[in-house]
Amino acid sequence: MTTPLSRWRFFVPILFAAALGACASAPSRREVVVDFLTVRGVEGNTTPALVSVEPNKTDRIRVGVLESSALSLSGQWRASVWLAAFQASLALDRPLSDWVVWVEAIRNGAQFDGPSAGALLTAGMLAGMTGQKADPNFTMTGTINPDGTVGPVGGIPQKFKAAIANGKTTLGYPLGQGRATDIVTQQEVELRSLASTTVNVVEVPDVETAYRLLTGKELPQAIPVEPAAMALPPKIEEGLRAQTETWLSNVAGAFGEWKSLNVVDPELDQRWNQIDRLFTETKAFLDSKETAAAYTLANLMFVDADSAFLRGKLTRLVRDGQFEAASLFVGGIFDNIDGRLAGTTAKMKTEAARSASDLMSLTAAYESLGSAVRHFFQGLNQRKVNAARVDELIGGLRQAKLQPLPPVLDELIALLYGPLAEASAANVHNFVADQNLAFRPDLRPDARELPKRLVDRLSQLLRIAGNANISYFEQTTLSEIAKANGVSLETVKAKFGDPAYQLLQDELRAATENAFSTLVGEGTTLEMVRLAEALSAYVDAAFLIAKYYSLDATTAPDGSIIKLGRETVLTRMLELAEVKSRIHAARALKETGEVPVAARLAYQIGRSWQGAPSASARLQALQQYWRASMLSQLAVLLRR
Repeated sequence: MTTPLSRWRFFVPILFAAALGACASAPSRREVVVDFLTVRGVEGNTTPALVSVEPNKTDRIRVGVLESSALSLSGQWRASVWLAAFQASLALDRPLSDWVVWVEAIRNGAQFDGPSAGALLTAGMLAGMTGQKADPNFTMTGTINPDGTVGPVGGIPQKFKAAIANGKTTLGYPLGQGRATDIVTQQEVELRSLASTTVNVVEVPDVETAYRLLTGKELPQAIPVEPAAMALPPKIEEGLRAQTETWLSNVAGAFGEWKSLNVVDPELDQRWNQIDRLFTETKAFLDSKETAAAYTLANLMFVDADSAFLRGKLTRLVRDGQFEAASLFVGGIFDNIDGRLAGTTAKMKTEAARSASDLMSLTAAYESLGSAVRHFFQGLNQRKVNAARVDELIGGLRQAKLQPLPPVLDELIALLYGPLAEASAANVHNFVADQNLAFRPDLRPDARELPKRLVDRLSQLLRIAGNANISYFEQTTLSEIAKANGVSLETVKAKFGDPAYQLLQDELRAATENAFSTLVGEGTTLEMVRLAEALSAYVDAAFLIAKYYSLDATTAPDGSIIKLGRETVLTRMLELAEVKSRIHAARALKETGEVPVAARLAYQIGRSWQGAPSASARLQALQQYWRASMLSQLAVLLRR
């Protein structure tokens, strides 16, 4: 009897409310002019932008970009406007649908692009939302991050020289970027050296600081909760420890099975050596009671160990001449995971959210399940793409048209194994989704299910923000790669190998949602699925922006970091992201009476990885802090 999830295959591939409350009932449109900074060639420029904000009389999100001539504004600029609008509303703990926002860049028809006006536009929109005037003597440069911090940009010396020439007296630079490269001399410049008796050069770490410098007023800021308030409940600590110990046991078992295969493969030996190091690190985390870090590391290690064993098993079968058995082995693994995903989906379908914290925990569970399904689809897609060549190789070997020489066998192993690597990831994400159901907060006996309309509103808001972030990444990073190589953006999007980006592909996300829609039907459950998918898209795309644009990463084909061009900035970003996650937790505590358990879990993972020696691990910490902030912010928005 087939499992319900066999239908997956048919889809392949196919902020403080009381403060500033008067702005909600503002009777008329407010306009603010800000002068943002750009670089054209090697020359800096200032350009005025008119930001307009007015009360929205509909429930629709309405954000507009005006142009004085056709196609004068780039995709980077448009994406920056959308993200700025979203971040401005979050800074006030208000849904973006409370306002109609539009921005007009006054450039006399000249074309320009770039994302570095994001933070200034956010501050300008906040000025409009709160009815404050903008100081014409202030300008700044910097992108905007998911927690409201200001991200790094390039060309700052040229931008500041242009701003000074145009009479600006206060200039802001992004968090941790007090030294920047002059694109003319290629020398590093101390930005404060550009200051004078009439010009002040200051660091702008977050949107609250940008707002204060622009308007002279303070946005209300919560006092961060103490780190102890971010501790996990004992039952969840115990659940994390138990699952970590299970994964450690499974990894040890997989290694024993690997050894029994007697496969000679230097590459696999190297992978098992790395897994052994991770095994030791995981146990050390457990011993030091860093349970969240141990859980996360064990998760990654189990994926590596499972996929290494599967590759070893395939290698053994192929080298022994059991070619059809190797192909059937791959099919059997997919059938097994198909059934496991079906079981988890059926189990989660019966769950209902009964508080803001409970919804965030269920959202985290659906995030993991969505990731599992996308990895599953990726594997099935790869099997489909590889199928013709696999059949050709197996047929040729069986009929002796091909000799079983190492190059032929290695190609067959690679073609069969590629989909299995995705299957291993799907398997572990499915385990995490199921485990997350045990990480839900205790509820009052009389707690009622949250109305679908509230979940639907959050879902719609975050879906727009998530899509804007993906567009932002594609415009800031992938479009530049396309220009440099003389190819289309679509070509780069199809071939860009970072696994995090591959899972954000439109076709994959659409297939996942269609499959969930068929299996769970319309209703609150499907809206939770959509909310989880949007949260993943928003945070994961922000992670890619930070990785490639803000921090200038050079990566290997698998997305692992070789070096960061702005590694020193990462330390400052992490420091402020940690504090921001506790500020947003304080807001959630005030509005809902608790800090979401899912936010606390993300925070604990981030805290454990913040001081890690590798840049990849520290970037993961940044991503988790951002996720913690977003989960707390969503819990607050749920009450609006």
